[in-house]
Amino acid sequence: MDLQKQLLRAGLGLTDADFDHHASDLYVRAHPGVMGWLKNNYKWAKNVTLFWDDEGNKWLEVPFAYEPFWEHAENAVTEWAKALNESVDKN
Repeated sequence: MDLQKQLLRAGLGLTDADFDHHASDLYVRAHPGVMGWLKNNYKWAKNVTLFWDDEGNKWLEVPFAYEPFWEHAENAVTEWAKALNESVDKN
């Protein structure tokens, strides 16, 4: 299960509105208890950083944890490899 779903189900009061992303990085609003949950349950919690957005809201940045990015990348590579194999087979 991806990290966003785990956090939503962890009983921390988070909703979909408490998440955002940029490329492969997952952003989570820094609600009370989130960092503690990450420290206890997320293998790479030491890589999580804190930042403030333009409106002064605190967010946690979790590098490489936005799962849809990786699903899209995997699909793109699979399609590329398939096209390459078809091209090689024709020659």
